[in-house]
Amino acid sequence: MTLAEAKATIDGFSPLAFPVVLAFALWSAQWAVRRFAPKAWEFMADLIIADKLKAGEVVTRFDLAFRKAWQAIPSAVVGAVALSVMGGGSFRDAALGAVYGLLAPALHEVLKALPGPYGGRR
Repeated sequence: MTLAEAKATIDGFSPLAFPVVLAFALWSAQWAVRRFAPKAWEFMADLIIADKLKAGEVVTRFDLAFRKAWQAIPSAVVGAVALSVMGGGSFRDAALGAVYGLLAPALHEVLKALPGPYGGRR
């Protein structure tokens, strides 16, 4: 089964099925990295504010928000590439894939806000 056939099969269930499956797959991959290689994740996350951290400067709320956005970029890129490959390489598919990929960090934030064992931490 090719990737395009797998996407068509998933789309057969519901128009929302594929975005949900892609977002869950990306969230699972990020969870695995954060769980099993937390230092690598934190290194990547801190790259955007590394200069301030090294200089001992105050990290503002804007810096922290920008750090969150920085952490969402891999999901958008992987989502764009995945859907572009599955859809034949069009810009529309890549843009939709990026949007679908951004559902993974959104899912993380929702799960983190809910009471329960997740908490968004390692």
